[in-house]
Amino acid sequence: MTPRLLALVLAASVVTLPAPAAVAADKPRHELTVQAKEIGGDDTNRFKMFGSVSTYLGQELRVQRKVNKAPFRAWSTDTTSADKGKFSFRIYGGKRGSTVCYRVVVPSTKDHRTTKGERWCIRTDAARTTSYQRGFVAELLG
Repeated sequence: MTPRLLALVLAASVVTLPAPAAVAADKPRHELTVQAKEIGGDDTNRFKMFGSVSTYLGQELRVQRKVNKAPFRAWSTDTTSADKGKFSFRIYGGKRGSTVCYRVVVPSTKDHRTTKGERWCIRTDAARTTSYQRGFVAELLG
């Protein structure tokens, strides 16, 4: 084989694969719903986070926590129910004058890409009263 023909054969045999990010962008997100509430009424300072992932039944999801301005870090795991994909776990406030935020991360599967739930924050003021909120740190949001 001549060098020119060999180069042509090698060039024809190279297969181009799509980039991993392009493949992940084509997948839909998991169907994730997340809520948080105070257990036992107002002013009990006990909080719970719960929800469901109908596309991720009976598997383990990750819980991330963020204290004040630090980045989100792995905090815990929880397993979804096998029938409806429900999950529930307790979340905790921080020290006085701090804000602690939590979010759920559902790993990617062959059919869905990694999905992050909205963040829920617990703000503790100097008097040790707490409130939970969705989204950005502010006054209590519904």
